[in-house]
This record gives sequence, structure tokens and C-alpha cells, in this order.
Amino acid sequence: YGPDCADACVKALTADVPSGSVYYVEDGVPISFKEMIHLVEKALNKRAWVRVPLPERLVRTAARVSEMYGKLTDQPVMLTVDKCNELRASGWVCDGTAARLELGWEPRVIFAEGVALTAAWYREQGWL
Repeated sequence: YGPDCADACVKALTADVPSGSVYYVEDGVPISFKEMIHLVEKALNKRAWVRVPLPERLVRTAARVSEMYGKLTDQPVMLTVDKCNELRASGWVCDGTAARLELGWEPRVIFAEGVALTAAWYREQGWL
């Protein structure tokens, strides 16, 4: 949720912590990628995710070609072998304990509520 992230950034910038410290901004409630997508779909009142099964070998080959294109043209590319590895990960773990202990940061809004509030704000701005 934007305001929570902004608050965490301000606390990180003003805290007496070592340069380069890393903090995860999360509400402490475990959530799967599938649940995240469902919350976005619900907030937007539309389907946000279309699953198109592609053979992993095809995607990895496309990633290698994409990387070669990027090197030849000196342009950034979206699909890389590293991105393929990220997409295949069974899950991600983000622990906000350091943000709470070192920065004194606490989320005011849980993720599910933040998605709904963000979608509502986007509608108010005419962006959706």
C-alpha cells in the first residue's frame, strides 16, 4: 500500500542504520501469488491473469535469444534466464522483522485492504 511504503521509506532514510540496509515492507500476513492475483482481480472487478501454458524449454530458449538481442543492441530486455528462474520459483519469502525492529515501522493497512484502497484511488483519478 503506497502510504505504508512511503512511511517505511521515510523511516529508512531518517533512521540511524548502516548504509545499504535492506528492509522488506510487508504486513506479516502470508499470502500466495495466486491469492495476490485474486485480490487484484476482485478490486478491479475483472480478470487480471490469463494462464497460457508454454513449455519451459521454449520460454528458456526465448530468454536466451532475448538476452543475445539485448547484448547486440545494448538495449535492456524484459525476458532473461534470471527472470525465468524467478517465474519458476515455488514461492518468495519476505520478512519485515528488520523494518519493525530497526525502523520502528508498522503497516497501517494489510495487503488485501491496500489493494482495494489503491484500486479505488486509481478509479477516483480516472486511471481505471
